[in-house]
Amino acid sequence: MTALHNRPQEPALADLVSTQIGPPAVLSPALVVGIGASAGGLESFIAFFTNMPADSGLAFVLIQHLDPQHTSLLPELLAPHTLMPVHTITDQMRVAPNNVYLIPPNKTLTINREFLGLAPPAEAHGHRLPIDCLLYTSPSPRD
Repeated sequence: MTALHNRPQEPALADLVSTQIGPPAVLSPALVVGIGASAGGLESFIAFFTNMPADSGLAFVLIQHLDPQHTSLLPELLAPHTLMPVHTITDQMRVAPNNVYLIPPNKTLTINREFLGLAPPAEAHGHRLPIDCLLYTSPSPRD
């Protein structure tokens, strides 16, 4: 017999799962990908997600310049082009891998670790920079 045959046998996956205590841990994505676009970015979003694997382990946050007075149709328009769940962001929503998150109209988006935060825009009217705001608040890989 060789040493390879003498090593102890590892437990089966079913044994490990059945002995787990409590609910499974919530997985945080290794990376959160922020993608920004103007109001005309729908075709680019569709092309990207049509070709993006649904099991990459990445979370996608889409920031689009939207009219603050109109409801966005982006969730309904994007969902048929990806197998990933598509969510309109709510305040303090936890980011999970293999999901797509969309900024709602008339909001500023921030990220703190694995949570997405929403706030009213700093500027009541005029020049708003929602993409810049998200990128400035994004933690560095060292955080």
